[in-house]
Amino acid sequence: MSYNLTILERMILESLQAHTQTLGELSSNTSIEAHMLQNSLKELLTKNLIITREGEYALNHQLNQTIRNELNDKTNLMCEVQEIINSCLRKTLQEGQSHFKLKKVNMTQREYKIYKGLEHNLEAFLNSLEKNDQVASQTLVFWGEGKYEDIKNSILNY
Repeated sequence: MSYNLTILERMILESLQAHTQTLGELSSNTSIEAHMLQNSLKELLTKNLIITREGEYALNHQLNQTIRNELNDKTNLMCEVQEIINSCLRKTLQEGQSHFKLKKVNMTQREYKIYKGLEHNLEAFLNSLEKNDQVASQTLVFWGEGKYEDIKNSILNY
């Protein structure tokens, strides 16, 4: 069984990290349409990544190490990141809604140290921000930004 995750499955798992949720709560927190959400939940249940208890969905914390390793496999993660970046680029080029910048620059050693300091400050700032279970409203930052929901919709409509 492949443990490559779709963007929808990743959103669901991230939403369930905080606490168990009903179907309605998951739909609200991820903004995934009901029929797509149900299909993704079935897939996650089949992969044994989530479980159900009394009408609520929860992460399966009893995963064996082999499954955990495959979920964090660099190739699988690269595919997910590539899908997100491609979606943001498509949205930027088609609609100008996402924000993505790429710069080619030459830097002296001094400029590079300044850059690294700025990068450290940005990372510290982003790490200080609180997360909540409203996954769809989160902003993904990677030298640019795009709403998770917009990325998901772009991937689904591509």
